[in-house]
Amino acid sequence: MKRIIPLFISLVLIFSSFCMINVFADDGIKIVIDGKRQDYDVMPVNISGRVLVPLRGIFETLGAKVVYTDETKRVTATKGDTVVKLKIGDDEAYIDQKKVTLDVAATIVSERTMVPVRFVSEALGANVSWDGDTKTVSIATLSLKPGLAELMSDIHRPVPVSFEKSSRIDDVYYFSTEGSSVKRDLPVPDMSKGEVVFGDEEFFGETSFKGSQYASMQVVEENRERIMQFKTKKIATSSSDCILSFTSRIKGDVLAEDVMLLSFKVRCTDGGSVDNVGIIQLQIQEKESGKYQKSTFEKVICPHEWKEIFIPLTGVKAANEVGIRPAFNMQTIEIKDFKIVKYNDIKAEELPFTAYDIYDLGFMNEDAQWRKDAFRRIEEIRKGDFSVIVKDKDGNVIPDAQVELDMFEHEFQIGSCVKEKFYTDEKATQKYSENFNSGVSEGAMKWEPYMNDDKLRNQAYDFVEKGREKLQIKYFRGHALIWEVAGKTSAGNVMVPLDVQEKAKENDKEYVMNAVKEWFNTIMPEFKDKLVDWDVTNESILNTAFTKHFGKEIYKDFYTLARDLDPSANLYYNENAAFKNQREFFDNLDLFESLDIDYDGVGIQTHRDGKDFLYDTREVIAFYEKIRKDYGKRIKVTEYSSSMEDQNMQANYLRDMLIAAFAEENMDGFLFWGYWDGANFKPHSPIYDREWNLKPGGKVYQDLLYNKWWTRDAKATTDTEGKATVRGFYGDYDVIVTANGKTVTRSVAFHKGYENILEIVIE
Repeated sequence: MKRIIPLFISLVLIFSSFCMINVFADDGIKIVIDGKRQDYDVMPVNISGRVLVPLRGIFETLGAKVVYTDETKRVTATKGDTVVKLKIGDDEAYIDQKKVTLDVAATIVSERTMVPVRFVSEALGANVSWDGDTKTVSIATLSLKPGLAELMSDIHRPVPVSFEKSSRIDDVYYFSTEGSSVKRDLPVPDMSKGEVVFGDEEFFGETSFKGSQYASMQVVEENRERIMQFKTKKIATSSSDCILSFTSRIKGDVLAEDVMLLSFKVRCTDGGSVDNVGIIQLQIQEKESGKYQKSTFEKVICPHEWKEIFIPLTGVKAANEVGIRPAFNMQTIEIKDFKIVKYNDIKAEELPFTAYDIYDLGFMNEDAQWRKDAFRRIEEIRKGDFSVIVKDKDGNVIPDAQVELDMFEHEFQIGSCVKEKFYTDEKATQKYSENFNSGVSEGAMKWEPYMNDDKLRNQAYDFVEKGREKLQIKYFRGHALIWEVAGKTSAGNVMVPLDVQEKAKENDKEYVMNAVKEWFNTIMPEFKDKLVDWDVTNESILNTAFTKHFGKEIYKDFYTLARDLDPSANLYYNENAAFKNQREFFDNLDLFESLDIDYDGVGIQTHRDGKDFLYDTREVIAFYEKIRKDYGKRIKVTEYSSSMEDQNMQANYLRDMLIAAFAEENMDGFLFWGYWDGANFKPHSPIYDREWNLKPGGKVYQDLLYNKWWTRDAKATTDTEGKATVRGFYGDYDVIVTANGKTVTRSVAFHKGYENILEIVIE
């Protein structure tokens, strides 16, 4: 989360010997940072008694990354989770999302951007002093910013307070996995009593291979046995993008009442997941109806040693086309002894079934090491020491004062997509405010809907106004300025106006950019200073209505325009396929770096609908770490969903995704894409069912956020120096101090990166 930084005193560096109005260089002024004199190719200048120094030199010396956009004369400097934004010639600036006014605007001198030294230094957390005798500005960097963050809101939501579990961080829910998957360890029936309807002749016969850019296929021999070998080149965008289909079909007519057994041996000889196992998916489907109904669509875990797999087939008429999907991991998979046997006198439930079970992968085990490591990181990065110093009106410290800290809001942003029903359904309104401090508009702030649908446009305004009033939302996200969907979405909605799409196809960039500018200039001023984030681009890997015609360099135009129109908001690249298509995702981040695009963070949508899409938590953690270490960007989980009938599986996976996210230090928020079955884009939400019963996933969520990661009724007594210190989770607190028969209550923000020392005076 961004920190709001108070400007100490008045941001004025008073030099009594410099009173001239004109700009002039002064070779006598020296800049010393942490004891080391700084040499710049342009000397510091003085404007009306304020010293200005070269921006890039001072920012980078203080450990900030600088992005300068020449087209708009805007500068963004980022150090950790602090973001400073300036515009040349403008006295308006932003420290995180706090607007401040400079005494002297940033200016250009000898082709160098010059900025007020005290503003820059204190914005990035440094002490500044002036020695008039030696004409030296001394800057000392600090590990923590002095004082407290500014309290943005004193909203006290009716958060959950009753829990079944203790508040111990590792006392989490583990729901039973029994019955989560069908497992039948039954004997294999005598093959001679059945008919082989698909065997080696078909398996090693003619095939068609869709997605050769993702994987290769060849037949190899080992000990005189033929083996089919798949080698992944890159993980497929969707498993349907890489399928081996067999030209030969299952022999004979396939009836709905037929009972068959698919069996084969498989191993992963290279790569796979962190557990050194591979994953493939088998499909047997019909095409006659045009609906591609499947008699099996099972994933299979492939260990490094040969493993025999059994999958019963029944219930789908004319399902005779066999296929294999191999590109789930970077892996080499080998298959042999592949056959399908049809039986006449055996029931399907009498056949063995080797079911895919994510619990076999190890990362969801109760004693998983990654989770223990995550608990440790949470204690380190999400908690701090908060000190209260108590004095009387004369400035004397008061020992033995009773101090109580009670958290009323998280610094971490937690929320859901918001739709109109949340304002009109009383229960939905109540439950939203109980659970979330953040929100994102589901569809009302997208280009075509906002511009051409009065109802949706009004919903965009309601999102902010009613969201604050009724849902008690503190942090609002804007979603999304550019979503390059060609034609219509799968739901039949237009996201980019059709005339703009047609002009893109004609390579008319001028028309497209004028339309983009009109769109940005229509919506962004309406919500300026009201949103914490804007998703500037959305789902760029799979949607390329603009970039396939104009190249990805057009991204810079989008972000440059957005930054200039609303410098208060954090600009996000939001991506659906980020984890699954990491190569393309990181290629995009590399491109952003090479183009010097001014943006703040990445949104990882995280739709995990169905057990087939539950990725290994350890790999997800490594993915977050790469974003932080290699790119230094803030991160949010922006659209979490997990539509599964198996509520225990749903809850266990939500538990681990929340823990993994909260344990990542650059992670600022976690937003669901629907939390209640009565208003969700998928059938099964993770928190409430249609009647507002709390699901197992809801218990997990509330227990973690409001029990494990929440500080309540923390008490301490001031020492002989009048100081009491409590360690707690970063957030907003009520501080209650009782001394000398009087009680004082203050609401304050104890946020990360600050000294977090509060002084309270008892009159």
